[in-house]
Amino acid sequence: MSKAHPPGAVLAIDLGGTHLRTAVARTWVELDAPLNAEREATQAHDPASQIRHVVLETVRQHGPLRRVVIGLPGAVHGGQIYDAPNLSTLQGAEVLTALRATLPCPVTFVNDCNLAALGELQGSDSAGDLAFIAIGTGLGAGLVRAGRIMAGAHGQAGEFGLLPLPGALAHTGAVLEDLLSGPGIQRRFTALGGGGDALTSGDEAGRTLRGELQRALADLLRVVTLSFDPRQIVFGGGVGLQLGTLIEAAWQEVRNVVGHVPRPTLSRYGDHAALVGGLHLALAADGGEYGQD
Repeated sequence: MSKAHPPGAVLAIDLGGTHLRTAVARTWVELDAPLNAEREATQAHDPASQIRHVVLETVRQHGPLRRVVIGLPGAVHGGQIYDAPNLSTLQGAEVLTALRATLPCPVTFVNDCNLAALGELQGSDSAGDLAFIAIGTGLGAGLVRAGRIMAGAHGQAGEFGLLPLPGALAHTGAVLEDLLSGPGIQRRFTALGGGGDALTSGDEAGRTLRGELQRALADLLRVVTLSFDPRQIVFGGGVGLQLGTLIEAAWQEVRNVVGHVPRPTLSRYGDHAALVGGLHLALAADGGEYGQD
């Protein structure tokens, strides 16, 4: 890329329930190079102070920042984050506003999956239409249409983890995230009497679990395809990257019923997808178009 840029670095922060990742860039060219990212554990009791420390330390090392983009695991709307059980201390009405006031540069808050979708879009052939599905400590999705994040009127677009579970588990009132997530998989495997690695176990519990996962993934692919009709579907997240075989089987099942289902791929950027998207957004300095400045 050869876009002009004003002086100063930009910072991307990807804050999850268990991790905080950061990356710094000054130019567009740096997004085409291997990302130099830092990682540390999330201070779940006070993530706001942790973010403040990271920003101020980055300023100390790199000088004044042009912008900080922060990815959060929940619906972001009207200056608040919702549906973020792993970071409940950030969900207060004035928490993000107060945090922004203590930082020495413009700040943009965005759902982390939306940032990851924007990151995966870089260099892809999806013509700007892409759905990113993250399966990790939770289940979320980011949607990009014509190169722009589609967060929805209330920031809820892509919250597919709240959909009801299909099949035999539907009567329990459980939602997709109760199965399609790291904790959900382990809970279900334990309930089935399994032991060891849930995704590779050869016993009956493992086979039953993987059958349920495939059905849940198929249901998710149907919803994503029929509601958004993307050119590309990308799976990521620590758990999602381990589900390639089940995702492929689910796609084979769905394509026999629903036309034009893009064959899912696994994330090119892995754990860094949200950081790539965050840096892209920060360098473009257009975070305000998503209403989160």
